[in-house]
Amino acid sequence: MTLSSPGDRADRGAITLRPATPADYHFMRRLYEAGREEEMKQFPFDEFQKKEFLDQQFGAQYQHYQLHYPTCERNIIEKDGAPI
Repeated sequence: MTLSSPGDRADRGAITLRPATPADYHFMRRLYEAGREEEMKQFPFDEFQKKEFLDQQFGAQYQHYQLHYPTCERNIIEKDGAPI
């Protein structure tokens, strides 16, 4: 795995790591949802309620980390320049 910076060209199939940007928020939110998919099957929520619940939970976690871990790094793993 290599660290990349904007403008770097990765070889085809390359796995890279880059710092997250504010534009990655929605990707990270979807990743959070995917990680809780099995758990959410146990809740008697409809799809709208699940989305609202996970939006709230992810937002709270994101803000908590910013407040309590101001020097933490958020990174995005990419394959061929796309987040995975």
